[in-house]
Amino acid sequence: MIMIININIIMIMIINTINIITIMIINIIMIIMIIMIITIIIYSGAGSNPNVWMNALNASYLDQIKGLGASVNDIVRQSSPQSKIWVGEAGGAYNSGRDQVTNSFNSGFWFLDQLAIFALNNNGVYCRQSLVGGFYSLLDNMSYQPNPDYYNLLLFSRLMGSKVLQSKSDSPDELRNYAHCTKDRKGSVTVLLINLSNTTSFSIDSIIVDNNNLLEEIREEYIITSSVDADASTITEILGTKNILLNKNPLVITDNKIPNLLPKVSFDKNFNLEPLSYGFIVFPNAKNAACY
Repeated sequence: MIMIININIIMIMIINTINIITIMIINIIMIIMIIMIITIIIYSGAGSNPNVWMNALNASYLDQIKGLGASVNDIVRQSSPQSKIWVGEAGGAYNSGRDQVTNSFNSGFWFLDQLAIFALNNNGVYCRQSLVGGFYSLLDNMSYQPNPDYYNLLLFSRLMGSKVLQSKSDSPDELRNYAHCTKDRKGSVTVLLINLSNTTSFSIDSIIVDNNNLLEEIREEYIITSSVDADASTITEILGTKNILLNKNPLVITDNKIPNLLPKVSFDKNFNLEPLSYGFIVFPNAKNAACY
């Protein structure tokens, strides 16, 4: 009996020693990572501000964020070129976000724009605040149903690969565009389009990536819009809903399963992006040399 107790004590001491060593190793790794990784925290305003929703549709404000991303990239490249850049925390609005803004259709305008902006500026990781908790969570705090940004992030992750391309545009500031190689599809290009205007529908007859007009090819469209009728509602009602449409089809959980996020396939050489909408267009036959 005494020997068993002693053995147990010895085993506990060994386990504790291993734990201490493990903790020390983790701390050393963390110190190395602090040197090798530079993180930034960014929010688009205060959740306590009733007008914070406007920032997501303000092209000038979004361009300031783009300038910030470029400045951070330049500073890191000059002073610590071996370091990686991460967005360590971002959630639309601090003070736990704002209900019907950072957990709604509204949030996608700033969120998708920032994902693309920081990818363009060599950011390898973007940490979204949060999965659950506050009014900026990807899942509803009570029902755990996906908020719109859950689907936005899912589509971005599935479609936008790690290789960023340069897209040319002479479009108005309200129409924002970014291009990546499509994830896991050789030669394919995916373009993110965001229409910030609540009145203007953009008719697009060319999307130029590496001097090629991609609209001359077959495409797969994933366009997100509000479920609220624009003709019978205010802009805050349109933006504030958690119910969104993918290619005019509601995104609804059925039998606890995420709906299939299926594209609309189109051969038209013109594309129309309606007011207050955003989404992705995949060009599987782009044959972009950078995407092989």
